[in-house]
This record gives sequence, C-alpha cells and structure tokens, in this order.
Amino acid sequence: RDWHSLASGRAAAKSRRARRRSLRAAPGTDRRAGRSTSLLPCPRQRAPAMVANDIEALVARLRGPGAGDQAVAAITLAQLACDNASLCAPIVAAGALQPLAEVLRSGSEVGKACAAAAIARLACVAGLPIVATGALPPIVELMRAGTDNGETNGAWAIGQLARFASLRALIVAAGALPPLVEVLRAGTDTGKRYAVGSIVQLAKDKANRAPIVAAG
Repeated sequence: RDWHSLASGRAAAKSRRARRRSLRAAPGTDRRAGRSTSLLPCPRQRAPAMVANDIEALVARLRGPGAGDQAVAAITLAQLACDNASLCAPIVAAGALQPLAEVLRSGSEVGKACAAAAIARLACVAGLPIVATGALPPIVELMRAGTDNGETNGAWAIGQLARFASLRALIVAAGALPPLVEVLRAGTDTGKRYAVGSIVQLAKDKANRAPIVAAG
C-alpha cells in the first residue's frame, strides 16, 4: 500500500480509539451502540431549573392514571438518581415517595418493578420516609409473587433499606425473610446477589440471625 493509504488507515484507527475512550467516559452511555441509555439527557448536561422541571413532570406522571406513564416515570426517576446521586433529595422533596408506593401497591407488573428500582435508588436519603409511606408490604409481596424483574428489584430495595439499622426489625416484621430466601434459591443471578446483600445487612442485628436461619 502507498503512503497515503497507510496514513488514512492510521488516522481512522486513531479516530476509533478516541471514540471508544469518549464512550467509556460518558455517563449513561451504551458503549456498544454509542447512544444514551437514559430516558432523559444526563442531568449534568442540563441546567438545574430544567432538571427540576423534569422531576416535577415525572412525579405528576406517577400520579396519573396511565399504567405505562407510571412505569416510564418510575424508571426515569431511578435513572436520574443513578446518573446523579445529588438528585435523590430533590426527587424526594418533589413528593415522589407516596406515588411510588401507590404504584407498588396497585400498578402494573412492569410499573411495580420500576417503582421498586426507584425506591432502591432513593433509599440512600429517605429510608424512614419510604417505610412511612407503607411501601414495605408491597415490596415484600413483589419479591414473593412478582416478575423476575420485580423480585430482583424488590430484593435490591430491601437491601438498600436494610442499611439503616433502625429499619431492620421492621423489614423482618414485614415478612421479608421467606421471599428473600426464595429469591436466593430460585431468582435471577442478579436477584440472588441482591438477596445475599439484603440478608447480610439484616444479619448485622443479632436479633435477626435466628429468624434468618429459621427461614432457610
């Protein structure tokens, strides 16, 4: 090959390497497809007022009657909190917890799984307020009788809530141990990891160790 062909090939290879580096560095990006995996643009690329408007609109969709809207709103809130942990408190302040709990109780199966993911993400700043909404029983039921995604996200949410020492007895009292053990036995690989993490957190309280053993 002539010098121009070699130079062109090297330039193309350099461009591909630069693109791969940029994709690895970009938050919320699918490296294989080169496109955003979030339903909204990365919040770090948006003005604070625009993100606040997004959050308020999503909470309003959670309260709406459409099951599809509820599911999309719940998973988008989870994605926002995942992309930027500093948004967890504003999401909670916007009133997301109560409608998320309502979706957990009476939403579609997809909506319930999405709501559990949002709860898991928000638990870092709102453990006790989440429990105060009455979300624990439907999360436990989701692990017991939900879809694979539902039981996986339910186990994730329980594990995040169990990081709060003050909530561990409440979680056990809500009946979380038997479904956690069942997820550990027959859930998805990810669900099993979350179930193990949940049980480890709950076992930090000595009073929970005998019930954990009794649950199998």
